Amino acid sequence: MLLQRYRLAAGLSQDELAERAGLSRRGISDLERGQRRTPHPATVRRLVRALELEPRDQAVLVAATRSQ
Repeated sequence: MLLQRYRLAAGLSQDELAERAGLSRRGISDLERGQRRTPHPATVRRLVRALELEPRDQAVLVAATRSQ
């Protein structure tokens, strides 16, 4: 849910985020639906950069992926 919220706030589709992050659209979809709960740290870093998150939001996303 958190990833989807950040993606929508950035005005990106799943395809656009996937392209920016160098990930698959399926991977983005799986993360948003909770099918993948513990993404690799490199994946999280790619998402943070692609979403251009502020430091506070970066910390929230990283913490959320670690707590899963």
